[in-house]
Amino acid sequence: MTSSTTFRRLTGFLAILFALSGAALLWHDACDGAALSPFMYGWTLWLASPYAVLVAAAYLGRSTAVIRGALALMLLAGAYGTLAYADLTYHFMSKSDAQDAIAMFFIPASQHIVVVPSLALLFALGTWLERRGKNTGRSAA
Repeated sequence: MTSSTTFRRLTGFLAILFALSGAALLWHDACDGAALSPFMYGWTLWLASPYAVLVAAAYLGRSTAVIRGALALMLLAGAYGTLAYADLTYHFMSKSDAQDAIAMFFIPASQHIVVVPSLALLFALGTWLERRGKNTGRSAA
């Protein structure tokens, strides 16, 4: 097994872990009758979308920089998301208010704001390293 395969699998495993922990915290807050609504299922998909983008980048990226960068971004986005969802659920550092639900909606948006441009830079870096490796006759790995 190559190191790229290991990084890809680790990225996928972390995506599942972070998405499940965020979904569990989201559904913990909505344990009343609204929990079975289709809106909650859509909200759960929205919660998992930044992690899905990173897994896609890890599996579609050919360069080692893209694969490892996707893993690093997964760790950052997942740690931020899990801590933010936990704080909004249990209020370690924040006060409970009426905007908790809307804040949970904007956490994936803020993750996308960071992840998508970072992935664009990673893919550009990977392409540049690949071309540089072809021009000098070396491997870009």
